[in-house]
Amino acid sequence: MVWAEDLVELLRSLAWDPGLFERSVTLLAKISAQKGKAGVDESITALFQLYLSGTHAEIQQRARLAQSFLRSADPALQNAGMLALGKLLQAWHFTSGYHFQFGARSRDVGYWPRVEDIREWFDAGLSLARRVIAENMAVVPQVRRIVARSFRGLWTALGMYAALEELSRAIMEQGHWSEGWIGARQTLHYDHGAFAPEVMARLRALEASLRPRDLVEKIRSVVLREGVAIVDFDGFDFDAENAENERGYERTEQVAQALGEATARDDGALRELLPELLTGRGRLTSFGRGLATAHATPKELWNRLVAQLALVPEDYRNTQVLRGLNSRDPRLGRTLLDRAVDHDVLGPWLPVLQTAVPLDANGIERLTRALAVERASIG
Repeated sequence: MVWAEDLVELLRSLAWDPGLFERSVTLLAKISAQKGKAGVDESITALFQLYLSGTHAEIQQRARLAQSFLRSADPALQNAGMLALGKLLQAWHFTSGYHFQFGARSRDVGYWPRVEDIREWFDAGLSLARRVIAENMAVVPQVRRIVARSFRGLWTALGMYAALEELSRAIMEQGHWSEGWIGARQTLHYDHGAFAPEVMARLRALEASLRPRDLVEKIRSVVLREGVAIVDFDGFDFDAENAENERGYERTEQVAQALGEATARDDGALRELLPELLTGRGRLTSFGRGLATAHATPKELWNRLVAQLALVPEDYRNTQVLRGLNSRDPRLGRTLLDRAVDHDVLGPWLPVLQTAVPLDANGIERLTRALAVERASIG
């Protein structure tokens, strides 16, 4: 609605004044919680970036507000806190699509740090992340991901070596930090030529300390993760990385399948990961293919996965791992698909599951029956 867009723009402009900053951002967070208010989150994040923010609120004021949001039980405020922290830790690539006018008054683009202020800014952001971790707030999982996404910029552009090492140790005390390992690997891969030997040694040591050790950690780091390229659990070989760059996707899919084979022989790992395998995103099709390859009784495994899928709310279900099981043994896959047409849980997913095996006359008949019983949506 036009009036809502105007209100968002007004609140963003009012936040230019430090005295109105907190109330303006809080109202923006409340508006963001309502459906159909696209663009509000962008207004919030812009107000927490180092440059071109459109506000003169100091770093400590912004960090305090972000902290109060992260402590809140209100999901809308929590979301605003995570948006804010993400921008407080953004180290490069600053842009803005907003104007900085306000009626007839002349305005600048907001706070602009002196060189000596930049370190204080990022110290405040990382200190906030440390407090969230230390106090084990409800938003810890999201904050771990935010810090990982910021890792490369903080290390490469700002040299926040000690702070990242300290924060990494604190996070790893609570469990493996797969996102942090990926962040360290990406920094090594893309920026290693820019580092002095002592900096390179520190980053290599940090990557090694973050590296997944057991099967479950490896699966969460590679299979249940989108966007991971070349993977090596034993170290970091730049020559090999460059040589395999062209076939990095293929290599990672092979790793995912091998991890599936290992999981088929480790029931404890399968039991621990089962809920994530039916809700997560990543390389689950290749992982499922590996499961089917090494599992002694693929049909029983299928039934076990389907039983778990039934426990997942409909909006969160993901059948990639089932597609992988189907694609490994087409004959068994066709049998299972025949039964899936009228199945309460699998019926809505039949068209997706069908893509795992070649479409023959039986497949066409199966899809036709699926349309007739109207379990799967036409979309």
